[in-house]
Amino acid sequence: MLVAWLIVLGVLLLMGVLSMGAGNTCAETIVTVGILALLAVIAVPILGSALERAKAKHELEDFAAALNHFYEDCGRYPTADEGLDALIVKPDACAAWKSYLDVDSIPQDPWGNEYVYSRPASDSTAAFTINSNGPELEESEDDISISGGPPR
Repeated sequence: MLVAWLIVLGVLLLMGVLSMGAGNTCAETIVTVGILALLAVIAVPILGSALERAKAKHELEDFAAALNHFYEDCGRYPTADEGLDALIVKPDACAAWKSYLDVDSIPQDPWGNEYVYSRPASDSTAAFTINSNGPELEESEDDISISGGPPR
């Protein structure tokens, strides 16, 4: 909320609404520039974090689509041991396999960590889960994950 008020104040100062005279004084201009700089310092990390999370979510969606193509060709999802590498390296038990990602190795998440592929218990409605633990490197509430199953 404070950020919103600072933005409004900065815009009003720039427009001259809060000025008593015909133009902005040097002090008003310095205050305005200072407020805008402060907003930039606050906004850049927030936007950077949002972009990293969006990139991770997009990569997870690409993996899920590739895993569904793997399922269509092989009749199963990769085992936990095969993991996401089965999308770029042919497993022994799939004659119809083809490369499902146009990369030489599975990319890391935006924070430089490995994506975690797992196969839930057989009573789960999901056939696989892919997870990024984010920058904190451990499971938490704000992890980014995607689960999937056979295409319907």
